[in-house]
Parts: sequence; structure tokens; C-alpha cells
Amino acid sequence: MDSDAQLLKEKALLLLSRERELLTLRGRYARVSAWVNVAHSLSELVSTRPTTEEIYAAVGEKLMNLLQLQKIGFFAIAPGPVLHPLLTTSQPEGRPLAPAAHGLIEGEGVGLCNSPDGEALAALGRAVGLHRFMWCRLGDETAGERPTLLVAGYDREKAAFYGPFEEADFGHFRSMAQHLGLELRNATLIKQLEAEKRHLEELNQTLELRVAERTEEIARANRGLADTLIVLRERERRLREDLEQARTFQQSILPAPPVSRRVELRSVYRPLELVGGDIYDISEVDEGHLRIFIADATGHGVQASLRTIVIKSEYDRLKDAHPSPDRLLVELNQRLTRQFSPGEMLCTACCFDLIPGARGTTLLRYVNAAHPALIRISDGHAYEIYRDGPFLGLSANIELTAVEEILAPGDTFFAYTDGLCDQMNGERKHFSVADAAVGAVQDRAPLPEVLARIIDAFDQFRQASPVADDVTLIGGRLTAGA
Repeated sequence: MDSDAQLLKEKALLLLSRERELLTLRGRYARVSAWVNVAHSLSELVSTRPTTEEIYAAVGEKLMNLLQLQKIGFFAIAPGPVLHPLLTTSQPEGRPLAPAAHGLIEGEGVGLCNSPDGEALAALGRAVGLHRFMWCRLGDETAGERPTLLVAGYDREKAAFYGPFEEADFGHFRSMAQHLGLELRNATLIKQLEAEKRHLEELNQTLELRVAERTEEIARANRGLADTLIVLRERERRLREDLEQARTFQQSILPAPPVSRRVELRSVYRPLELVGGDIYDISEVDEGHLRIFIADATGHGVQASLRTIVIKSEYDRLKDAHPSPDRLLVELNQRLTRQFSPGEMLCTACCFDLIPGARGTTLLRYVNAAHPALIRISDGHAYEIYRDGPFLGLSANIELTAVEEILAPGDTFFAYTDGLCDQMNGERKHFSVADAAVGAVQDRAPLPEVLARIIDAFDQFRQASPVADDVTLIGGRLTAGA
């Protein structure tokens, strides 16, 4: 009997340990689950409500119910300037907005006020009736959208009972506000996020069930833990399926090189994870006139892949509208900085045109935005084609200048992302794309084999060092005698 009692005691201690782990996991997911709940419901809220005011009301109700915020306000920003509340049926007159507060929301667009110390924050707090709050300016006036101010927080009396807003909450709030319009254009991604929300809700229900059953028999608790494990495995399987679908979608927007009698083009795309932060496009602007674009969004994985979808979408809108790649990237940067906060869509990029010339030559017109150099192999020698340029997505006002070179028949060139050239081996040395390219083209091997040789050299160089970033490589060869 003593042995049975000891065994029962050990099982009980194991159960208590598992319960503590589950409670910790539940707390960790609770706040994130609330924000995810709001984000995942945006598509349904927009699609099922006929007016903007009803959409705002539904979003405000979600935020207050799930995040215990005292007040959510949406205000139309009218000339004057004046703030007109949008979530009221009495239609009160607008509230005048002090110049300092108006300058703040026009200049910064989004902000956090834990204590209205300055003149601008104090004036804005008085206008919206809040003491501790987060705010974001919505709407693109250049696109015909009504400028609107979204605020969320507490008045002076309620603020005494809540701690200051944390950066994590502010980040979630800012992301939710700035992507409210984008939710309509990303229905497919929203469905994936809704699936993630359902998984989190199932996990939360399981955790609550485990807490309610903590006083029951050890056998039932063990069965409950087994059920939880099944749920987690199912969640992992579904997440894997979602990522596989995301990978399929991302690769589906990568175009096949167009057929050209002057230029042969091939590409290699190796994301670090199932989805990556690199994107490229190869298109024919005019007969014989090719345009190649390659970009590398900050980071890698799911977040970076979402950025690449936005970058590719905006690029596709512009790629046939500009005769030169420098003006194309300048306008692409303006769109990214206008729609997103500075740095949110940060990326490097290069874009270059291949324009037929006389006697089989080709004019290369190249522009660079903080991207690695273009490598040209001519007569067995490697040359860098490069001109420094700023990142895209950081500042609205940038200048880019194109570089022009004449390529001869037989020349080979390579464009790539920094996942290739920044890779280090165990000796802390960087991989040389130029050296690998010269070695790969020596015997005039077919272009697909040349790219395979460069990637093989890359893998041999790094040895046991893990791949550090997404790798994209585009190679081209001017057909001799074209």
C-alpha cells in the first residue's frame, strides 16, 4: 500500500506541474488572442456591414469587449480643423482642434500618450476626451478617402485604475489601425488568420477545461492531457498546411522568364523557411525590351512574405507605367511610405531594363536601392555594376539615378539578394558571388547549369554554417549573334 500511495502522490505532483504549465501558457496566449481576435474579425466586420460608421462601431465594440478599453472613438477630420464624432446618433457639432494637436496628427499619423505632458498631446486629449490613449490617422486623401482619427484609451478618472500602455499593445493597435483598409484586399490571408484564431480559441477552451477539472481524479486528468496533446498536434498540422498554402501562393506570383531571342533568363528562389522575404519580377515592357525587378523585404518568414505580397502588388501596378526603372522605383517608394509607417515596408531593391541595341548589343539601364551589385561576366572577367541608393519604404523623398552600360553578345549577368553575398562560413568570411560566377561560366555551360553551379559553390562554401537568409539568384545571358 505504501508503494501505491507513493505512486499516486507522484502522479498527483505530475498533474499539478502540468496544470501550472497550462496556466502559464494560457496567460501567454490571452492578450495575444484578444488582439488576434480583433485582427481576424476585420474582414467579416467590413463585409457584413453596409456603412463605414457601422464598421467603426463594430471595431470599437470588439476592442472594448476584448481588451477592456474604456472608450474607442472615430472622428472625421474636417477643415477648420474640426473633429466630428462618427459613433453617435445625436450628431453633435464638431470639436475644434488646436493647431498643435492638428499638426501632431498630420505630422506623425500614429502615436501613444501615456501622459499628456506636451501642448500637442494635451490639446489632442481634450479634443477626444481622453487622458491616456493611443491614436492613429486613417484614410488616404490622395485616394479619395475621408481622413479619420481613431483613438482608444481612458479618461483621467479611469486611467488611475490602469497601468500605462505597453509598446506591445501600441504595436498591435498601430498594426490593426493601419491595416483596416488592407483587410478587404487580402481576403485570402484573412481566412488563414481566422483559422489561426480558431486554433487559439480551441486551445484556450482546452486550457479552461483543464483548470475546471484540476480537482478530479488523476486518470481523468491524464486523459485530458492526452486530449490537449492531440489538439496541439492537430494545430501544428493545420498550421503546416496553412504555410504550405502560403508558399504555393507566394511562388505562384513569381513569373516564368519571358522567351527572348536576345536574352536567355533563369532564376533560383530558395526561401529560408517555407515562405520568404524575397520577391522578383521579369516582364517584357515592349517587344524585345525586358524589365527585371528584385526586392528583399526586412526579415524572413511569414511577416516578410506578407510584405513581399504588398511590394509585388504595388510594383505590378506601376511596372508598365514608367519608361525608366529609376522613376519606377521612386514612385514605388512613394506608395510604400504613403500607405505605411516609416520602415514598416523597408526593403532593398534593384530594377534594370535590357533594351535591344545595334549589332546584337543590349543597353542595360540599372538602378539600385541599397541592394547588392549586379555582376557582369564578359570575356572571362567579372565586373560590378553598382550605384549606391537609399532603402525603399523609409523616407518618401528619395533620389535614384540610373546607370547605363552596353552589354555584348555572350555576356552573362547575375542579380541576387544579400542572402547570397552576406552568407559567412565557419571562418567568418563572406561568399564571393563574382568568383563563383566566373568559375561557373568558364566552359560556356547552359545557363540553368551555371546557376546550379553557383548555388553548389554557395553550399560548399558555408560548410556546416546554417543558411542565414532567403536566397534569390537571377541569371541572364546575351545570345551570341542575336
